[in-house]
This record gives sequence, C-alpha cells and structure tokens, in this order.
Amino acid sequence: RVTCADGSALEADAVVLAVGGLVGGGLALGAAAPLGDDGEPRYETRAPFVLTLDAPAPLRVGGRALVEASAAWGMAGEALAWSTARGGSWLERAGVALDASGRVEGAAGSWLLAAGECVADAPRTVLAAARAGLRAGATAARG
Repeated sequence: RVTCADGSALEADAVVLAVGGLVGGGLALGAAAPLGDDGEPRYETRAPFVLTLDAPAPLRVGGRALVEASAAWGMAGEALAWSTARGGSWLERAGVALDASGRVEGAAGSWLLAAGECVADAPRTVLAAARAGLRAGATAARG
C-alpha cells in the first residue's frame, strides 16, 4: 500500500522507486545537528543523505551504510567533493541499496524495487536510468 501526500492510497503488489537522486529530488543532504539551548549544535550522529519520502530503503555508498556522523553544521564537505578517486564522490554515488535481483535491500518481502539515479553506485546517465527502469518494471511485473 502506498499512501500519497494528499492522504489517498494506492494498492499495489510492487512499487518501483524512480524518484531521482540529489538533483532530481529523491535524495537530500541530511540536516545539520539541531542547536541546543545555548545556541551551539548538539553533537549527535546524522545521516549525510536522506530519502525524501518514507520508504524502508537503506542508503549506501560503495556498499557502506550511510549512518556515519557528519559535521555538526551538516555533512563534512570533503566527502562531497568531486573526486578522481575510484568510483567518484559521495554526491555521485549515494543512493538506495539493492540486492542482486534489483530489489531494495532489506525491504519486507520483495515488493520494493528502485531504478535510476536514486540507486547507490549506479551510473548517473539518462540511458542507464531508462535501462534500469525497464528492468525494475519487468521484475515488478513478474512478481
């Protein structure tokens, strides 16, 4: 069951997340730590990226879960910088973790799939997103 922002609901056997990445709006930078009563940030662990909708979809970069601490004023900038290092920067690679079948890792059952720029470590091109969308749709249709 998918609940929409207006409160309406859709019944489905499978859902494909194709919501875009950071530029498309499916992912967002994690919030900075909240300020305490003294105006200083509370030092607590924050995820550097978040999914912009509520779904049981873990986020990863290079196979690592995105639950690491970021700087008190938001994400540590050095992880965001474009890099010539293998695989590119976190900006280019953060996303939803998939299992080998293309289904969202750890989702209850096998009803949740993802495609395109919201997928971790996937190529960020239009053709790759279209191909992934077709593959996810076919997987969802097969059940």
